[in-house]
Amino acid sequence: MRTLEKIDPGQLMLLVMFTVPSTIQLTLPRMLAKVAQESGWMSALLGSVLGFFVLALSALVALRLPPGPLPTALEALLGKFWGKAVCLFLAVCLFSYIPLMHRIFGTAINVGMMPFTPLSVLLIIFSINIFLLVYLGLETIARSAQAFFPVLLLFFLFVVIGALPLMSLQRLKPFFGNGLWPIIQGTSLVTPYFGEGVIVLALIPSLSDQKKAWRSIGLASFFIGLVFTGVTVASLAAFGATWTASVPYPVLRLARNVAIGRFIHRFEPFFMAVWYISVYIKTSLLVFLTGKLLAAVFNQENYRLLCAIILILAFPLAFLPPDQLSVFHLQFGFAKVVSIVVGVVLPLVLLPFTFKGGVQK
Repeated sequence: MRTLEKIDPGQLMLLVMFTVPSTIQLTLPRMLAKVAQESGWMSALLGSVLGFFVLALSALVALRLPPGPLPTALEALLGKFWGKAVCLFLAVCLFSYIPLMHRIFGTAINVGMMPFTPLSVLLIIFSINIFLLVYLGLETIARSAQAFFPVLLLFFLFVVIGALPLMSLQRLKPFFGNGLWPIIQGTSLVTPYFGEGVIVLALIPSLSDQKKAWRSIGLASFFIGLVFTGVTVASLAAFGATWTASVPYPVLRLARNVAIGRFIHRFEPFFMAVWYISVYIKTSLLVFLTGKLLAAVFNQENYRLLCAIILILAFPLAFLPPDQLSVFHLQFGFAKVVSIVVGVVLPLVLLPFTFKGGVQK
């Protein structure tokens, strides 16, 4: 990460959008229905509003860092030792998501499309595809996000609009039947995942026009909130809180019930293919940023070799969760804690130094 590859504000918005929802969007309605029941959609909405401030915290730090790539900026701000230490800490945190993303991908594809395909085969193919995209660099990852966004938006609209005949507003009542506390508990499930937007620390320095960074962050937060709230409302209104809380992937079941005319009656393969693109781009970005950070820490020029090592290490780690329930616990436990640490605690620690001008040499 000693050299900067340029991206435009629209690409920054899309990379944040692909990163934040991918970990939990398939299972979020299930967890919100368990905690807040019919009011789960309110948790999704409120959590997304608060999530903007989590993203804004990282963006504020990124905009106040010294010029240059993130490792260079951190060394200028904190000194060589602490700059490298923060880079290493951030790299380890980003790496911790990579095996989880592999397992989430493999488990969802097994359940949704290929129940008889060995998980190892799915993960090998996934890793090879990621390495090919990472090898081409940040600009290619950003352009991939740009190219696939219209398709993702179209399929999201198909799922929500196609599910309208199944929906009943009566299933969303009573809005405050269990009081405010369950809604707040549900909010606490949503907001931390915006901490994955800490990637803006590395991406904002690459912006061609940093004056538009706030607009990108605001739009990304809006669209992420639209996705979280939309799929939660659709799941609860179509199936009710009890049923939504009882299935592993309510959004996949929602897609399974969507029909387009008389020629598409099983929409979930299309939906899973598009979801795969989302996870693919996010994981590729995480691998790229981790490899770049580690290359800077260990003074290596060949970040691609480090990315290959990262993927090799992630493969066996993806098999550690013994079952689907363990994967859910990691998604809503471990990943949540890491998101808080890296997306809230780390920017809060760095922010005072950006106002003071860094560590006094």
